[in-house]
Amino acid sequence: MRKYGRFTAMDNLIQQYRQTGDPAALLKAEKIRKVMTKPYRILVSIKGQATEFYLSEYIPYHIVQDLTIAIKKTNTMEMAEQLINDIRSRYNGFGA
Repeated sequence: MRKYGRFTAMDNLIQQYRQTGDPAALLKAEKIRKVMTKPYRILVSIKGQATEFYLSEYIPYHIVQDLTIAIKKTNTMEMAEQLINDIRSRYNGFGA
């Protein structure tokens, strides 16, 4: 399971639950566990144009989170596609 990009996020939430007893952290961890082995699905909608992209489930979770934040700041679909392609090339084509 450690090979999947979402594992660290799930593990951190479980640790948070153990330390604080916060059931919300445990629920978030369970939600992540359910999609652990599935590719990331990113829906980009800019100026009425929508495209769905998939990235490998092996890419670290925080990288995908940073990517979605960067995509929200773009003005064109081409800029969004370039960001996605940069991540894909950085991770040896995973998610192509």
